[in-house]
Amino acid sequence: MVVVKDMPDIIDNISTFEGYLKNPKMQEFAISLIKDASSFVAVKKENGYKFYPSRFVGHKNNSYDAYQRYNLDSGRDTIEIISQILKHKPNPMKDVEAEFGKFCLKLGFTAPEAGVAGAEHQYWIIGIAE
Repeated sequence: MVVVKDMPDIIDNISTFEGYLKNPKMQEFAISLIKDASSFVAVKKENGYKFYPSRFVGHKNNSYDAYQRYNLDSGRDTIEIISQILKHKPNPMKDVEAEFGKFCLKLGFTAPEAGVAGAEHQYWIIGIAE
């Protein structure tokens, strides 16, 4: 599957993923990606952060169907391209990790201590006008 090329591609995927978090039929899929992920695009909002797995937002025009079709179980190929677009690599951050925990609790589960492969969580932080 093709990776994102620019910030509008990332924002489109964030919007799609956000829709999944709000849709009762798709929420379980979105939450499973959050639970397994280690790298996130963290969007800073007035009332906290929202977190989007790199393996979803890093593939152009991603969707539930595309994710299933291409079996996108890893975000390794997306980390470098997202880093190029955002002009920095993701980093572990204790203060953002605490925000991740709050975000997960709002979704109804306790944040995992690491990604599915045991990798430490790492974040790119961006702001998006609402």
